[in-house]
Amino acid sequence: MVRCPSADRRGDGRSACPEPLWCTGMPLRRGCEPERWPTVSIIETSTAVRASVADTFARFTDFESYPAFMRSVDQVTRDSAQQDRLRFVYSIGGIPRHYTIDVDSSEEFAEVHWTSVDGPQHTGLARVSAAGEGNSELYIKVDLRPAGIIDSMGDALGLIRSRVQHDMKRFAEYVESGGEAVPGPADADHRAPLERLFDRVFPTDQSR
Repeated sequence: MVRCPSADRRGDGRSACPEPLWCTGMPLRRGCEPERWPTVSIIETSTAVRASVADTFARFTDFESYPAFMRSVDQVTRDSAQQDRLRFVYSIGGIPRHYTIDVDSSEEFAEVHWTSVDGPQHTGLARVSAAGEGNSELYIKVDLRPAGIIDSMGDALGLIRSRVQHDMKRFAEYVESGGEAVPGPADADHRAPLERLFDRVFPTDQSR
């Protein structure tokens, strides 16, 4: 349990934080601003890809193509002044968001490391390794700190973890199809049950 700092208390001795007077790592907590929430989520998952390490890595580092297989990503653009800086426009629960990351790719080790510059605080690692003759495996690890109530609730419901897993499966389909866009929600509903629940709790024009 993390109590609100004494500096936040009013002159009458009562806490300036709304009840309850504490914050925890659980969602829907009140009493402390999001910046003070200590929550850090670690997502680890992997998926098999019927393609060589070189082909899988080449597709994964073609960042501008992410909207072709990532349901929540609308656009990825590269900073003209810094080629290793990418800006993502995405949505969670139907709510538009954006963030910027710095990436460090190593073709020799088939790894990509990234760190957020703005938006939701997170770091990530992607590694492509051999998995049998002509096949590969993509491993992803993301350490993230939910930035607000929508991100925190999404993480608590398993939305973010589920989205990553589904996007990786769609990435495998994307690579195996030779780079053809994977059908989106208009053609097939790839959402997990918890994603559907989240969209029902926070309905939008897109999720109705």
